[in-house]
Amino acid sequence: MLFNKLVSLFLDISLPLLVTVIIFDSATNIDNAVSQYFNFFLFGLTILLYINYWYKHRSKKLALNLIFDDEINELGVIVNKIVTPFLLYFTVLAYMHFNVTKNVMLPVMLGLFVIFMLYFINIKSFFSKKERREQSTDIVFDLIKFLIFFMGIDVITNLFVNEELDHLKTIFVCFLLNILLSLLMVFRLKNIKLKYVLAVLLISLILNIFYLILLNQLYINITIVAFVMLTLFYLLHGLFFSYIFKKLNKETFIEFGGIIILVFSILYFLR
Repeated sequence: MLFNKLVSLFLDISLPLLVTVIIFDSATNIDNAVSQYFNFFLFGLTILLYINYWYKHRSKKLALNLIFDDEINELGVIVNKIVTPFLLYFTVLAYMHFNVTKNVMLPVMLGLFVIFMLYFINIKSFFSKKERREQSTDIVFDLIKFLIFFMGIDVITNLFVNEELDHLKTIFVCFLLNILLSLLMVFRLKNIKLKYVLAVLLISLILNIFYLILLNQLYINITIVAFVMLTLFYLLHGLFFSYIFKKLNKETFIEFGGIIILVFSILYFLR
């Protein structure tokens, strides 16, 4: 029993460390095609083998099927637990292409280590039917999406500043990023309704309008542009999901209002 716990603890630490080292090596050897292919293969193999192992050793209480509106939304499970880590992998590499400095590298790698530690614990807890631990680590998928959005906006803005994308293409790519991440969030819901998809389109349109405004204010640091967009992304989706779960009340508006004031106060002093 003690041996199994020690092995489990070792894997909980070593696997996140392994994928973080893989991403670090890819980010620092961005022009080495052989290294990139090998690292991606090793990254994907690690993720898929881990999921496959726990799938084969899943709890008998866990019933997985192709009925998407029952207790477990299998579509949401597949998308969040398999697709999002790969999206994060590519986004981090693109981000590090424009931000390869020691000041950026260290916090990014530390953040990735924590994220993947929570990710692997969540995978194990899901298939082991340890619901309390799964729910407590489920926040990792929101963290991944927020990180993808922040880094994605940074990359898109850098491409625009470097004149690799014109205005139209920049807005279009930003819109695709908004739609993709918003739909990933919706897929986690037990019941997916048409009005939710329409709300996602509206949120993406609003975010694009704000982004277009920010593109014309590029005396602001690119990181600040990404930070402001991330804040808006968080606020709009927070309101959306508060409405869905019937938690849209006075306290919610006060909380979000406080965040808006804080963010734009920071932006004012940093302009």
